[in-house]
Amino acid sequence: MSVLEIIPTKRDAVVFHLKCTNDKVMEYFKQKIDENTGPEDYKTNVQGKMTEYAFFLKDPIFIDFMNKEFMKEMQKFTQVFPTAKSLVGETRIIDAWGNKLEKGGEVIPHEHTLSNWSTVLYFCDSAPLETEVGTFKTFKGKIITIPGWLRHWVSPINCKERYNLVWNWNYSLVTKKELSETETKSMMNNYNTVKKEKTGEKNE
Repeated sequence: MSVLEIIPTKRDAVVFHLKCTNDKVMEYFKQKIDENTGPEDYKTNVQGKMTEYAFFLKDPIFIDFMNKEFMKEMQKFTQVFPTAKSLVGETRIIDAWGNKLEKGGEVIPHEHTLSNWSTVLYFCDSAPLETEVGTFKTFKGKIITIPGWLRHWVSPINCKERYNLVWNWNYSLVTKKELSETETKSMMNNYNTVKKEKTGEKNE
């Protein structure tokens, strides 16, 4: 997995962009989604096929991926998180599920207010992720992490199919169920400070 970038948006939100290069793991996840959709099909914000919300929580490959790849990369961003010294071992995955949209399928506008963060892994070049602060392009292997309070959606897709693996998570140093916009603003300030230190910019 390789880090792409952190994107501060127009509003007080920080969006993390990573890239997964582990094709073997991605193929495993995609197969699991294909084999286990059904329980939540067309019953949620996802107007398409979907596994149970907790489907991947006990999956050993997913757990290994979270600990050795995803959180390892997110660890590089700890200077952005207010008061966080470590993310590895201090996070709690609330739920993790897979979904599959077919042509014309969509995800209606919603938030994940019971978690600090919501992360999506994309399995192909597909429809962008739309949010109230901007639209983000997607491609195979891209991982996007947004604040749980950020409203987002996917317009009806034109491609044949679109697979995603989604997980909601908290890091333990935040005790509130929802990451507030005040805390996000603190992260923005931390991010800008770190960016200036790395680029040699002067604080005004």
